[in-house]
Amino acid sequence: MTQISNNYGLVLLESAILANEIEDTKKVIFEQPMLLEALKSPIVSLAEKEKIIDAVFPEGIRKFLKVVAVHHDFNKIQDIFAAYDKHRRKKEQEILATIYYVQKPDTREIEQIQETLAKRFHAQKVTIEWIEKKKLIGGFIIQVGDIEMDWSMEGRLRQLENKLTRR
Repeated sequence: MTQISNNYGLVLLESAILANEIEDTKKVIFEQPMLLEALKSPIVSLAEKEKIIDAVFPEGIRKFLKVVAVHHDFNKIQDIFAAYDKHRRKKEQEILATIYYVQKPDTREIEQIQETLAKRFHAQKVTIEWIEKKKLIGGFIIQVGDIEMDWSMEGRLRQLENKLTRR
């Protein structure tokens, strides 16, 4: 992620744009690849891009998108929204955890995982993205940012192998 994308994300967070307008805009942009291609295209004039923005997007976010268009930065829009999400999570004390699993835990276990992660990372809210990964054999891996906690059978076997080969 570039500093430019990071700056746009911060501006988006600090603006008076409603969160639901930002989410609606993300959906429209990423569900309509032809629309995004038109907004990225150097062939499409700025006036045409502004007409598209006025016709398609919520009123509150139009000015922001027009600034992105003026600076020819629609090729960074995915990173801009990712930076916005990162800044929003930090402001709201929310963490995003990715859990790789073989068998998804039950509701009680999920609640325990969320509580543990909230305490460990001093978060008010824990959002979990679940990804099935049969290769783990059993257990799961939790990833929060750069931190990885490996409680999988594959990880345990790798740890045992490393221990045995060091002797």
